[in-house]
Parts: sequence; structure tokens; C-alpha cells
Amino acid sequence: AHAVAVALVANVRDVVNDFVVHQFGHALDEPRLVDLVRNFGDDDGFALLADRSLWSWGYNAYGQEGNGTTIESHVPQRVISAADPSGYLTDVIAVSANSLHALAVRGDGSCWAWGSDIFGACG
Repeated sequence: AHAVAVALVANVRDVVNDFVVHQFGHALDEPRLVDLVRNFGDDDGFALLADRSLWSWGYNAYGQEGNGTTIESHVPQRVISAADPSGYLTDVIAVSANSLHALAVRGDGSCWAWGSDIFGACG
């Protein structure tokens, strides 16, 4: 199981890095990937990078990828936030997700949620 997890993390690193090179013309500095949250049931994923940016990809029927749409994405996209001047959710230190919604904690201790709010799951 450990070998599978290592291979998955390496693959996600490559996918995220290839995407960033394509978008910005340069690779990410090491260490690139800090945390990986993967929901295998619905093919949702989140990558928390060393610069504390949060990227997502997957099914997204409930907006759980945090990109402002409900369109499925097969490439990593940054999680957005209208509250941040950059337009993105920044300074993320932790992320958790399931098939309906996701949660992130920022460096200031604030908790952010998005996706389906069924049963008040997003607060």
C-alpha cells in the first residue's frame, strides 16, 4: 500500500508541475507537494503545495473542487476565494474533503468550506 501511495503522490506531483509549467512557464520549487487528499470514490483530489496554494481536480458536481463551477476537471485548478485579493484561497495549511464538500484551514486559523451544504456540512 505504501508503494502505491508513493507512486500516486509522484504522479500528482508530475501532473501539478506539468500544469504549472504550461500555465506559468516554469516549474515549482521543491518541495512541491506538501499534502495530498484524494477521494477515490468520486475521483476528487486536492494538492496542497509548499507555497500554501491549494489545487483541485475531479468530479465536481456539487462545487466541491472550489473552482467556482460544477464542471468536472481532469487537470488541477487553483481553489478560488472572492475574499482574497489574489482571487485564490491562499495560506492554506490543511485540507480535508469527501465526495460532497471540502474544508481548508488557513494559517490564521480560519476554516473555509465549499461544495454541498447538505445537513449544514459547510457551516
